[in-house]
Amino acid sequence: MIEKKENLPVGLTLTNPFVEQQLNAATKKKKSTILAKLNKQNMERKFLVSLVKKYPSGQAVAQRILGNVKRVTSIIKKLLVQYNEMKELPSPGYPTELRFTDILNDESLKSHVQVESMSSLNQTTVQAYCLLQRSSEEIEIVKKDMSSVLKF
Repeated sequence: MIEKKENLPVGLTLTNPFVEQQLNAATKKKKSTILAKLNKQNMERKFLVSLVKKYPSGQAVAQRILGNVKRVTSIIKKLLVQYNEMKELPSPGYPTELRFTDILNDESLKSHVQVESMSSLNQTTVQAYCLLQRSSEEIEIVKKDMSSVLKF
């Protein structure tokens, strides 16, 4: 028996303080893990949505990005189902139930998850750097075009 092996009191019930403490700790850890995954997927979704705005809707790149947005959205919905299945289990400090609109609102997750705000900042920085490089390339191309037009 597990009780003898682990030196636990025999006949554990849900009202037993030890069982209640372990159940609360496990529930809190599971909810925290799911919220962290939700936060990560939400950040990815926001990044993809910002990318898709840069392309016309008919382009193949935009279609692929939209496919990724749908994939991430379905992952978020599955994680929400997992989280909401645990609403009967007590865990103070965590919302009992979450909706998709709650996930899209960053503020609802920040109080429960140690947000990796640097990830969002890094994405913005990389985008700005790439834009800067591309603009310098465009300047060089325009200079070459102007000189070739003037020579012609």
